[in-house]
Amino acid sequence: MPKAQTFLLIIALSLLPSPGLAISADTPPEELREYVARNGKVSNPSSDQVYNLSLAKFFLHDYSSALTLINRAVEMKPKDPEYRLLRALIYKHTTRYSESLLDFNKAEALGLRKELLFGDRSYVKLMLKDYDGAMRDSSKCLAATPTSATAWFVQGASHFQQKKYSEAIQPLSKAIQLDPMDTVALQLRGFSYQSLGRTKEADEDFTKARSLSKK
Repeated sequence: MPKAQTFLLIIALSLLPSPGLAISADTPPEELREYVARNGKVSNPSSDQVYNLSLAKFFLHDYSSALTLINRAVEMKPKDPEYRLLRALIYKHTTRYSESLLDFNKAEALGLRKELLFGDRSYVKLMLKDYDGAMRDSSKCLAATPTSATAWFVQGASHFQQKKYSEAIQPLSKAIQLDPMDTVALQLRGFSYQSLGRTKEADEDFTKARSLSKK
């Protein structure tokens, strides 16, 4: 599974607004499509029905449709923090990081449990080059979820971007341990080793990253 996806899907599972909802991140794509076909033509849907359809589209990786739907849900119910969180995740996944950060912050202000947003928001802050903010959020995420590959990656990448190569290696190693398919973490650790003169270890990481990229 690509970097940062595992934590994102765990969060998305927690967003389900009702115990009776028949979809989740583990629902097969054909069942998600059937859910959308069955519920997508409801007349005068409630905000939760629109939200659920957006979530199904999100799981189907149809981010454009998911965004259209969640925008509608937010217009209907602007003070629902879960709606804001889902939109933040969609923006994050489509690299609209500034908009993602606004919705993460709004979800927090509206009372969302903070541990649900720290990991993904830390990644957004990393992409926006707010390394201190990324470190704070990833540290808070790890305090609640020590097995978050995303948070460990953010810690390592933040150190790397600030040229703190020695400090970058341990969190990047932890991210790779949790997500062995993370080629970006391998490359960053390789460059960190290279900058420290540890050429053998750097070459091993670069070779592994190239091998994984071919799969």
